[in-house]
Amino acid sequence: YNAARLIAELDIIDSLSISWGWTTEVISGGIVYEKLDISNVHENSSSVLEGDTVHWNVRVNLINGVKCFTLDSLQFIVGQAIQPSGFETIALNTLRGDSVRAIVPSLMGYGTKGVPGKIPPGALLVLNVRQF
Repeated sequence: YNAARLIAELDIIDSLSISWGWTTEVISGGIVYEKLDISNVHENSSSVLEGDTVHWNVRVNLINGVKCFTLDSLQFIVGQAIQPSGFETIALNTLRGDSVRAIVPSLMGYGTKGVPGKIPPGALLVLNVRQF
């Protein structure tokens, strides 16, 4: 993995988000995301901080639409997780109750190793997340 590959991935991510018509924000590491369902401001909508436990409903696809996996109850502690760094970055930029979709560069996903049988090495990922 090198800087040229990262630049190429970020160009692909930018092009895809535009061609898909997403209204996006770019967050740490080059993740592009779009808020789909934003929680109303009320006592249950709070920011996530390092050390907080988050619960997600998540669907992970490759950029070509191939489904990798869906989890109705992914739980992790931000800053202590074994989840990819992109998951934590999304959690920190999303309020509890929000739904977002994001395109994640490979190094912020499952990297150069992937997940055997589920995610190929170096895969760009599309996440659809509901955060609780």
